[in-house]
Amino acid sequence: MRSGMSGPLREYCSPLEKSLCRRGRAIVAEDKACDRVPSSDSARERNAVFRPQGPAAARMDFFNGLKGEGSRMQEKVYGYWLPIDISTHGATVDWLINWLHVFMVALFLGWGVFFVYCLVRYRRQANPDATYDPIKGKMAKYVEYGVIVVEAVLLVGLSMPLWADFKHAFPDESDALVVRVVPEQFAWNIHYSGKDGKFGRTAPEFVSADNLLGLDPDDPDGNDDFNSINNLHIVKDKPVIAHISSKDVIHSFKIPVMRLTQDAIPGQDIRIWFEATKAGTFDIACAQLCGLGHYRMRGQLTVESEEAFQAWFDEQSGAADEEDDFSF
Repeated sequence: MRSGMSGPLREYCSPLEKSLCRRGRAIVAEDKACDRVPSSDSARERNAVFRPQGPAAARMDFFNGLKGEGSRMQEKVYGYWLPIDISTHGATVDWLINWLHVFMVALFLGWGVFFVYCLVRYRRQANPDATYDPIKGKMAKYVEYGVIVVEAVLLVGLSMPLWADFKHAFPDESDALVVRVVPEQFAWNIHYSGKDGKFGRTAPEFVSADNLLGLDPDDPDGNDDFNSINNLHIVKDKPVIAHISSKDVIHSFKIPVMRLTQDAIPGQDIRIWFEATKAGTFDIACAQLCGLGHYRMRGQLTVESEEAFQAWFDEQSGAADEEDDFSF
């Protein structure tokens, strides 16, 4: 088994991370070397000599790409309102969000006008004597009924059908790409089953710096499995079924352009599904504060054609077949 990203790499460590390393609390446990890469050109050339191999290296390749040293995000998808929608269920989510905002604006303006009216109508100068009789009128009751009706429509007419479709109407696995998403502090492990289409058995006792997913080395189904660190490749217009879990703390798997957010909880296997309708490269984020390195827990979603995905998949699976044991 191997990582989806290869080559020599190293983990950049901030002064805070250096301090944590010295106290035995390294933010990236797999990378034991927390020396900063020298800034001079000659020193950069010498980096390959002492760069450690490991998952932290693959993560650094990804972060270097974000800083301009490799491939960059291709899509400018974030603005003042919602990001672009590339999901089959995204239109319903956006419709629900937009109508919720319209409803909230209407309530805000209505209560604001009523507040100003009360300030003027019941000011002290116009009402020097207090009135103890209860207020009589049906307008407030009608407004409350209207609020209840609107909330019921949003809940029963939009939210519940969307939730039922997203959580229960799963596509058949034979027609979908099945992956496992196993986050850890502070990276995304994307587990692909390899050419045989079978995931290898995993167990906590097998987890190590060279086996991030905890695959059983004696299980033949895991021989061609591979781990694409911080990179999720999927096919345009093909459903994806993702099994979400966590190795350490609670994370939250979030793809804004897919209108997708799902907590990753240790000890639980949570299934979700989604389908992308547009090719491109997009962000994966962690939407749950998961530790000191939460800010850098950023992944990349690549939506591509069937041919491009298959070429990438064959390359990763082939490289895994050539290796005798687990390496990252």
